[in-house]
Amino acid sequence: MRYSAYILTIVLAVLCLIIGLTVESDFLWVLLVLIPLALLGTWDLIQTRHSITRNYPIIAHMRFLLEMIRPEIHQYFIESNIDGRPFNHDQRSLIYERAKNID
Repeated sequence: MRYSAYILTIVLAVLCLIIGLTVESDFLWVLLVLIPLALLGTWDLIQTRHSITRNYPIIAHMRFLLEMIRPEIHQYFIESNIDGRPFNHDQRSLIYERAKNID
């Protein structure tokens, strides 16, 4: 189950290659996405630095991406206009307006 994204990527790459060479050449364009993902998954499996990428190749990078954008998600979608720390949304808006000299 934990290698399902990696295996699915490789299977889809092989299928797109076969279909692209035999039936429809437009499927070869999909390989521009699938081959780098398969290489990334292979690298994840052989590296020893991060155990999460080794245990969950390809999917772990989505976790890192979501972890990176977490503050923005929290700021814009989860907290209300008066809950923010150290400044809530209303105070931040006022500060930005004053910094830009907007009346």
